[in-house]
Amino acid sequence: MTDRILNGLYTSGKFISEGSMAVDQELAEVYSVLKSEKMVVRRDFGPVWAGLLEVIFDTPLAKITTQNLHALLSMGDKFHQEDLFVCCLLDNCRPCAESRRLLGGAYYRMGYYANAMSCYRDSYRQHTEPPIRKIHMDPNHTRYTSAISCIIQIAKCEGAIGLNGAALMSMRNAIGMAMKIGITSGTIYDELQETWSSLEDITWGSNFPL
Repeated sequence: MTDRILNGLYTSGKFISEGSMAVDQELAEVYSVLKSEKMVVRRDFGPVWAGLLEVIFDTPLAKITTQNLHALLSMGDKFHQEDLFVCCLLDNCRPCAESRRLLGGAYYRMGYYANAMSCYRDSYRQHTEPPIRKIHMDPNHTRYTSAISCIIQIAKCEGAIGLNGAALMSMRNAIGMAMKIGITSGTIYDELQETWSSLEDITWGSNFPL
């Protein structure tokens, strides 16, 4: 059964066969359970997750395929702890700006806002090295827009722990970067607008400035 599921994931391109087959088999089992249409109950999920942990802790990080780990992210409301573990594992297997951003998101969903803020700041620094002024100011340039997104997430974390003044300053920086490249719609614009609205205690109903 597991082999059939795994082969299907390889064929579809969701998994790639570059690492440990034993890890991939357990990942496929977890993926199958989480993606099923039935409601996943933590009690029933436990044995499947335990099987993955057993093989993960017995396998060198270099043999764990990061693309296959990505397939397990966003496990749903009941599985934030497991989601956090997968993001930590990703960050250890291949640390980069994206892995720090994902880890920040996992911490945020758990309510660990200070940890999340630290990860987002790391991600921002990595997105802006070398200095972002050397990057062509193009709204489609992923490093520039990713840097804006990181600042927005930092503002959300600051707001969540009551640092509304700092959050408003972060929003000013993010909005300024967005203005430079003429963002007036799309995902970044929506994130800015949503975060601005969430800071109503300090914006006092001011109009969204973008």
